[in-house]
Amino acid sequence: MTLHHLPDTRSYLSFLNRLSRPIRKSLLVRWGLAFLIITAMIGGIFGAAVANSYHKRALELDYSQVTNIREGATVLDSTGNQLGAISENRVVIVSRDEIPDHFLEALYAAEDSRFKFHPGYDLKGIMRAAIANLKKQEIDQGASTITQQLARNCFELTGRTYDRKLLEVFAAREIEKAYTKDEIVTHYLNRIYLGNGFWGLGAAAAGYFGKSPSELTVGESAMLCGMIRYPNPLSPFKNPQAAIAARNRILNRMADEGFLTANEAGQLSEKPLYILENDGRNNQPRFLLAKVEREAKSLLNGASLDGMTIETAVEPMLQKVSEEAVNHRLSRLESTELTGTPTNDSSASANPEDRLQGSAIVIENATGRVVAVVGSRDHQESEYDRASLTRRPAGTAFFPLLYAAAYDSGVSSPLSTVFDAPIDNREVMMGGQTGILGEWGVENLQPVYRGAIPSGFALIAGKNAASVRLGFETGLETVRQFAARAGIRSPLGDYPSTFIGASEVTLEELTHAYSAFANTGWKTADTGPIDRILDRNG
Repeated sequence: MTLHHLPDTRSYLSFLNRLSRPIRKSLLVRWGLAFLIITAMIGGIFGAAVANSYHKRALELDYSQVTNIREGATVLDSTGNQLGAISENRVVIVSRDEIPDHFLEALYAAEDSRFKFHPGYDLKGIMRAAIANLKKQEIDQGASTITQQLARNCFELTGRTYDRKLLEVFAAREIEKAYTKDEIVTHYLNRIYLGNGFWGLGAAAAGYFGKSPSELTVGESAMLCGMIRYPNPLSPFKNPQAAIAARNRILNRMADEGFLTANEAGQLSEKPLYILENDGRNNQPRFLLAKVEREAKSLLNGASLDGMTIETAVEPMLQKVSEEAVNHRLSRLESTELTGTPTNDSSASANPEDRLQGSAIVIENATGRVVAVVGSRDHQESEYDRASLTRRPAGTAFFPLLYAAAYDSGVSSPLSTVFDAPIDNREVMMGGQTGILGEWGVENLQPVYRGAIPSGFALIAGKNAASVRLGFETGLETVRQFAARAGIRSPLGDYPSTFIGASEVTLEELTHAYSAFANTGWKTADTGPIDRILDRNG
């Protein structure tokens, strides 16, 4: 064989390469499939372990809580009318028979279109939300079914985490095993918050429309269902246009789901929204209810108030007049401060945070019962009771107690002489340790030192220097003990400025202390506003 006839090396290698290509492809496919199978097995084992862990945690939950709905307590004024409810979760329990079918259709369209068919969780919805969350790299969508929302509410599964979400899914599955679909949706509607203090469908239907759930129209049902995700911003009391937009959105969803025709949805969207202008509960004095709640829990040693009826001494007319008086006085103070001229314009301070605050309390002298209390200027926004909880220097309002202590101890009398002259502030330490003690107060706008004057006149004129000298003569401990007997529970400072009201007290204890003067020396009991507490059986 000559060299010319030897096989071409490159052609030979090419031939071998083409021959081995199917073999390599086969091996790659096999290795790839093996890798996928192993990965799937590991993922399956890991997934099963995770699922088992959450299943065990879900089984540890108490599913009787689904039916355990807190009813709260009803608070009545002195005339027997409802003043409000003291529990945040106050609800009006409704049964499935009271819920119209069109309300459920609006609910399904708004929150869970596959509610009747899924086992408590919606895999399609979960996958859609998971993809959206991965894109945003945060928990942005929830895809919670009605059953999952019920589980979250019953077991306080809060937070936007995958751990909470997974436990919620497994808890929802257990709820579906324990209760029927009708029971689930009924318990859900008795628990949801619908703004303005209305918990549950029953309270919201009465609060917004003055109706029972069975009387709701399709449009009203759509509005309530549209509020579920954002109840406060979409409240018709606060933002009627937003509430109407939410209603129309749900009406369109009902048409998409086949519950309404497009024409029906369009016609309903054109209708005006009629709600109650004032249902009573929307204007409930929250600071007063908070005070009643504190007292009731104290009287019952912290026991549950669910189902209780609390009768109070609150006089509705006095309560209204007290609220108006506080707001009127503060408005005049604000306008005087800003313009120098007293007006009745309550909008003088536009920023709510800059507005002055005040409080008032009215008690019945004979019994000490609280018949009216104003804890803040805007009782719809605040439940802080400044009349009972805020401590402020009493100022010259403490003088009657100082002088009463002096007279009661025999140190002085209204006709005894006290010396009204400048006094070194180092002896009093009122706002500093140097200079002359100032004279101030509504009783003494232009101070004039009068020398030797009757003690009774010094009290009437609100004379600081003379009062401090009387306090030194009486003794600080004697004054403090007398104030405590009169009802001042707050600790009084161990320094002379206590004589002229530098120590902080609450308005409520100062008012009770003053009752001793109206009762010829007898102090009233600190009874508060509650007259009687009744359970469900009366």
